[in-house]
Amino acid sequence: MEQNGNVEFEFDLPPEYCRYRDEGCDLAESCLNCPFEQCVHDEPGGKQRLVKNLRDNEMARLFTSASQGVKE
Repeated sequence: MEQNGNVEFEFDLPPEYCRYRDEGCDLAESCLNCPFEQCVHDEPGGKQRLVKNLRDNEMARLFTSASQGVKE
């Protein structure tokens, strides 16, 4: 940290000089190996939308292939 008069500031280092831990999220173990084209956390309601889409797709699959009704 540097001081310039009464103002403190930190240098913004290039990424190659920073230590970065790729911890991923609850949807992927690693950000660098994520199966999604764009991070679902970058979009408003992204994770919730993804979960609902997966649920809807599964309901449609069960309805068409297993002859199950909506209640089941």
